[in-house]
Amino acid sequence: MPGKKRIREMGNNKNINIKNEDATTVFRKLGIDPATNYLMDAKRAIFKLYNLGEPELTVMAARKTLAEQRPNNAYGIKITDSEMKKFMELFGLTEDNYFQESIGGRIVKDIINKSRLKNTKLLNMPYIKLRKKEFRALDNNFMDALMKGKLKFIRRFESDHRKSFMIEIRNNFLDLYFLGHTVEVKGAAKTGYYLMASDTFNPKQILPDRLKRIIKHSKHRKWQIFFKDIKRYPDFEKIMTAVMAKIVEHSKGNISEGVSEVNHFINNRTITDESKILIIDRQIVYPGLRESRMDLLGLKKLNNGKFGFVIIELKNKANKDIEDVFKQTQRYIDVLRRHYDDFRKTYKKVLDQKIKLRLLRSVKCDIATRKEGAVEAIVILDNYNIKSKLLGRAMAGWKQTKDKNNIKLFLKTNILNDNFFMDYNKTGKFLKRCKKAH
Repeated sequence: MPGKKRIREMGNNKNINIKNEDATTVFRKLGIDPATNYLMDAKRAIFKLYNLGEPELTVMAARKTLAEQRPNNAYGIKITDSEMKKFMELFGLTEDNYFQESIGGRIVKDIINKSRLKNTKLLNMPYIKLRKKEFRALDNNFMDALMKGKLKFIRRFESDHRKSFMIEIRNNFLDLYFLGHTVEVKGAAKTGYYLMASDTFNPKQILPDRLKRIIKHSKHRKWQIFFKDIKRYPDFEKIMTAVMAKIVEHSKGNISEGVSEVNHFINNRTITDESKILIIDRQIVYPGLRESRMDLLGLKKLNNGKFGFVIIELKNKANKDIEDVFKQTQRYIDVLRRHYDDFRKTYKKVLDQKIKLRLLRSVKCDIATRKEGAVEAIVILDNYNIKSKLLGRAMAGWKQTKDKNNIKLFLKTNILNDNFFMDYNKTGKFLKRCKKAH
């Protein structure tokens, strides 16, 4: 058959092609929103449909949503050899079958005709909404270990290094942040909890021999240390101090994407009448939307006394992504609005746990309901070169966003320019505005 290849002839070019004329129907039935979702979201939904588990990440560093891609003929979802074999076994195929007809075309027809959905409502609802609990929180065993077990070393270390060291709650594990880099705390009550990080930050060279021996090699070029092998807090402090030294050496003292620097001037520990924004999380990814990674998430006190969500996006220096930063931020707003109840439920639990762990002061923080709370965003350009044309290009995208009035810009420039100076009168007016705002 001219123009068609059999499975054995495919080589590395194995794509499930969704033709443009079918795309709207296919994405709708998969619960995929082209404005906010990516090719990997469509791939995950397809694998979920056929109960094939989590697919391999074959779309690396995708920056464009489905709507932004605008392919000439079709969307191509790449699959690996092992994934192709799964479909061959599922559909009863041999290597002599034509690939697009028997795999790609079959999948598209299944979705459009819902032929596999006699006993499921999967395609009648978004794939990423199939959740029954918070997408970030710690279980009771993890909390007990932090409160009373050996994981309490982490809380003490955080208290001693509060200006530069931060703890964030994930889906039953922790991220320990320093200069924008992370050390993970994972495990379970039965198997034991452990520290894990990249080999780049391996503290082995700096530590004494008795502590070197407890460092184990892990997969994916990482090292790990089990907490059962850390006998005393001074040993934990030595380990973490050595890790931080390796991070400083790697970063040459620089802060990754301005994350840590932002936390020096935005209150991260409490909510007061003076502090209107509280940072509550970093590197936020809603399940199934791995490509939509928000830098920071905060809460802002509303006029009714409750708190609404604030998305904070950071760009450093001459980052080329600045020209699309407002479109990017609009996508994040759309994601949060679409899954507002999930975010509200998750961060109510996260805040309760942070207060219990004394990472936040005990204060009533009532997150507004979907109807009560507007979602806002702040774009921070850190150390931005005001002579650059990137912000000018970004303004065109800002103008087109539907929430342009809910997005604010905080600009930190890298040059002295009298356009940014304030005289005595301007400074006085500025202070009066600040007092009124508080």
